Amino acid sequence: SYTPSLGLFQGQIDSFGNILINEHKIMALAEVDGATIADLRGKLRLAVGEPWEAELEPLRRASEDSPVVWLRSVAN
Repeated sequence: SYTPSLGLFQGQIDSFGNILINEHKIMALAEVDGATIADLRGKLRLAVGEPWEAELEPLRRASEDSPVVWLRSVAN
């Protein structure tokens, strides 16, 4: 996923669309000295792409009353 404000997010997904985090990544997130549970929760939310999902969700909904969102092409 890419958003102009957050940049690029890449993650491995399973056949149901869930983001997968391997045990080594989880251990690395948890092994920061002085980290609190809140810190770990925040890091896990970033690891699964939660901010990207929140920003992209309005673009997934469509209804008669929804505003039009114009997307622009980004060349590589």
